[in-house]
Amino acid sequence: MGRNPVDDVSPKERERQLKYLDSVIKGETPEKRVMVGYENKTDKKSGDQIDKLSEIMKEARMPWFCPECKKTMKKRLDDKMWRIYGHCFDCQIEAENKMRIEGTYEEWAKGKVKNNTKAYLSDLEEDIKRFRNQKSPEFFNQNRPDGYSVDKEKWNISKKDKEVINKLADDALKDIKKMKENL
Repeated sequence: MGRNPVDDVSPKERERQLKYLDSVIKGETPEKRVMVGYENKTDKKSGDQIDKLSEIMKEARMPWFCPECKKTMKKRLDDKMWRIYGHCFDCQIEAENKMRIEGTYEEWAKGKVKNNTKAYLSDLEEDIKRFRNQKSPEFFNQNRPDGYSVDKEKWNISKKDKEVINKLADDALKDIKKMKENL
C-alpha cells in the first residue's frame, strides 16, 4: 500500500488547498497564485561573469585592504570603522590624532555628538507619534499544543485612557521640540 500524497503536504499548504476547494464548492473565484520558476539556459558564456548582485554586494562588504593606507583590514575594529568612516581603524586613529594636533578634534567630537542627539530625538519623535496614533493593541499567543493555532488577544483602550495617552504624547513632543531648538 502506497503513501497518501496528502501526508506529504505541509499544514499551511494543506490549509490553503482546503480554502481553495471550499471557495470552488461555494462557486466563488478561488485565490490566484503566481508560481515563479527558474529556467536554466544552456548557452552559457565563457569566461568570468559579473552578476548584477555582485556590484551591489561590493559596496556592502569590507575590502581586504584599506583604501587609504593599503594595509590589510582584518581586525574587528576595522570592520566597524569601515562601515562608519570608509577606512581602517589605524587611519581613524591617525585622523583623530591629526585633528587633536590641529585643535579641531573637540569641535569635530561635539559635532558628532550633536548629530547623534538630533538623530536620536528624531527617532524618538517618530516613535511617540506612532505610539499616539496606535489602535487597540493585538497580540497573538500560541497556547495550543498543535503548534499551528494562535489565539488573538485584543486590548481595548477607553476614551479616558486615549486622552491620557494623547496628553502624555503631546507633552513629550513639546519637550523634544524644545530639546531640538536648544541644540
